[in-house]
Amino acid sequence: MTPWLSESLRKFRDIILFGDIFVIILTFVATTYFRFQNHFDTALNPKGSLLLIALLPFIWIIALTAVNGWETAALESRRLLTIRVISAGWRTFVFMAFAAYVSHDLVSRAWLFIQVISATILMILVRIATLTFLWKKVQARIVEKYLVIIAPGQVFDDSLIPPRGKEHDPTNVYITVEAPQGEKYHDWLEALKVHIKAEKFDGIIIWQGAVSNPVLLNEISHLYMLGISSIIMQSPVSTLVARLKPLPHANWIRIVEPHLSNNGALAKRAIDIVLSAHLIVITSPIMLAAAIAIKLTSFGPVLYTAQRVGRDNALFNFPKFRTMHHNSDQDRLNILGRPDESMAHRYANDPRITLVGRFLRRWSIDELPQLFCVLAGTMSLVGPRPILPEELAQIQASDHYRFIAKPGLTGIWQISGRKEVEWQERMAQDTYYIENWNAFSDLIIIIRTGEAILTGKGAM
Repeated sequence: MTPWLSESLRKFRDIILFGDIFVIILTFVATTYFRFQNHFDTALNPKGSLLLIALLPFIWIIALTAVNGWETAALESRRLLTIRVISAGWRTFVFMAFAAYVSHDLVSRAWLFIQVISATILMILVRIATLTFLWKKVQARIVEKYLVIIAPGQVFDDSLIPPRGKEHDPTNVYITVEAPQGEKYHDWLEALKVHIKAEKFDGIIIWQGAVSNPVLLNEISHLYMLGISSIIMQSPVSTLVARLKPLPHANWIRIVEPHLSNNGALAKRAIDIVLSAHLIVITSPIMLAAAIAIKLTSFGPVLYTAQRVGRDNALFNFPKFRTMHHNSDQDRLNILGRPDESMAHRYANDPRITLVGRFLRRWSIDELPQLFCVLAGTMSLVGPRPILPEELAQIQASDHYRFIAKPGLTGIWQISGRKEVEWQERMAQDTYYIENWNAFSDLIIIIRTGEAILTGKGAM
């Protein structure tokens, strides 16, 4: 198959996503209503079961994410759309049934079975109808435009492009551009981005052997942010393994969007809302005690709020319990300087930190107010390290990819030594996290964050 119209695919992916959510909620409300009307088995432990029942929509969303249910590439096949819904459905049923068994909860199996079956059937019907409409729209297009990256002197043969199929075969226009050789590719890449924005290409094809530099290939793979879908015809590169999907034609391989930017965003947001709300309630006594200690031992406000760079380079207010003397942030550059290899040592000997502040930092209590940012949606529980606006100057062109994700309350940098981790290593960790994200990895990072706090590794 040739690359699809990436912009159209994303719009239809969003339609399918919201259609799935609507179906999940509709069937959940309907089956739950009838369940409490005694139309099904009524054996129920009200105190425990209501919580488990309320989790069902979230379990559905997480299951659909786990099977890549909203992945753009899945829109190319009715079979894939159907299989992924069925796969998510049985996972949801098994998890809910197992949770009910372990917790000795008498949740109605009839209610659970009917909800899963009805939601599965309705989701499949909505998805097939949406896909059919999309195919008609694509078929109606007269021309699709693709940018082909070739090596200098290489000959492009469009007959080798994998066919989409007899039913959907629009006229394709291919524009070739020669890839740079060696390490000097930054100017070429910037010019390519301008060209893509101006011409509004439907996709990119990287011809076999055209790009041998894995760093450049990684940069090209990020061009989906401009509305591009990429296909390569060469062996996988280690930095992209998590995002390579073979096509059913010779040795063509598709570079897909990272899960964090397509089908995983909704599940991640749902997890953030549920966990942050619970954590705010659980840690409220600790936050109250910290506020009292700060107020009694130093002059100034309890909270320190500064701006950080968030998703899509947007600035947001970043609250922490104040751990320094009032207004000492104005001396940051004089004392700490710009981020470099010795920044960790300067952090450890920062004279601006109060005695109470050192205790709060040691146990990461100063970070707890950021739970409200997670609940509000400007941060995530797990994500790239939040950075200061003045640190943007230190961000290399390849590191801007990190801004497709919300900054995290914790992350790989937190469990790898916190401020002991060098600057460029943090940037590499952020990119790795985005490329390889899944819900299970977030859970592992959250658990290991607790371990890092208890051991005090990297605390300053």
